[in-house]
Amino acid sequence: PPGHHAAGNNRSDRYDAQGFCYFNNVAIAAKHVIASGRVSRVFIMDWDIHHGNGIQDLTYDDKNIFYFSIHRGFYPFTGHYNETGEGDAVGTNCNIIWDFGGMGNAEYAEAFRDLVLPAVMSFEPDLILVSSGFDAAEGDFIGDCCLTPAIYYAMTNSLLATAGRDIPIVVVLEGGYNLDVIADCAEGIALALLDEPWKEDKTQYESKTFWSTKSILPVTSSQILQHSNPFSLQRWLSKEPLSLSKKHTLQEEHALWSIKRTAEALRKAECSICK
Repeated sequence: PPGHHAAGNNRSDRYDAQGFCYFNNVAIAAKHVIASGRVSRVFIMDWDIHHGNGIQDLTYDDKNIFYFSIHRGFYPFTGHYNETGEGDAVGTNCNIIWDFGGMGNAEYAEAFRDLVLPAVMSFEPDLILVSSGFDAAEGDFIGDCCLTPAIYYAMTNSLLATAGRDIPIVVVLEGGYNLDVIADCAEGIALALLDEPWKEDKTQYESKTFWSTKSILPVTSSQILQHSNPFSLQRWLSKEPLSLSKKHTLQEEHALWSIKRTAEALRKAECSICK
């Protein structure tokens, strides 16, 4: 069963089951592997459409666990962009929050290229855990977003490519309310984990935002010139153009604004990926 809401308590002394979650599988796994000495640093990527408040609360002050969530601003009404960790763990908690639905492949590709992958590279984890909800997928009955199986393949593949294929990655099921959609998206993730090609392995051009099933990083020489260092937030901090494309859809404009406010919060927290 899903687990990322379990033990969400705003860091009080009370721990509750909530949001269909009884045991926080990913947080427990991260804490256990570190306590047992198997790894020293764990990166948790949560792309469930709901914020994993339980994971955040259980790891918020742990400098050895980086929690990154991309979610909408509904249930459980947590996961604000300025929540970046506390104590020695400041800069190891990151939230990109969509204020409305309709987000698709292009918007998630932007988030990965501009913040997720730089965070992975900077943190240098020994293990990646993915809280893989599929309720942001097109056809889900709750999420009201439109990700396709191809972007789940691309996100997984890019995590592997950025961290290194020798870094173990575990993908754990979270939410998702359409069994057919879950099956198709899980297939995309499985193919990426097996290092198998996607069925239609080609560059995608959606609303003038470029991404590829091989990688979410820039894929042409002209794009690379515009991103001389794709693993850097300097273009946000120096107020350079927010995207490769000159014209955006409403969803892209909102996504870029959401990404920028999160980047600014990380900069204020003096997160290492901003340096």
